[in-house]
Amino acid sequence: MDEIKKRLERELSHTMQRIRHMGGVNTMEELGGGRGDNTPLADEVDVIRLNEDREMNFATRSLLVERANKLAEALERLRGGEYGVCEECGEAIAPPGSASCRK
Repeated sequence: MDEIKKRLERELSHTMQRIRHMGGVNTMEELGGGRGDNTPLADEVDVIRLNEDREMNFATRSLLVERANKLAEALERLRGGEYGVCEECGEAIAPPGSASCRK
């Protein structure tokens, strides 16, 4: 179980680093460039590209946060002695390649 704990902790740390690295996602207001503006982002294509980039960043960040939460939950189950037990039926989850939980 120590190896599993170390692996989960490494994955959680790596995921948290990626979330921190993404930092705050810049918004249009922070960068300027609304319609009728003469800044470089006034061009409609640039605005569309900025919106797409922002949406991708939000989606990626959301997936990373979800992953971090699942890893933290797995670590908590490990600490509580519940790791490797099916949450639905309460039976032990078999290692890969062997018979597994029926649910």
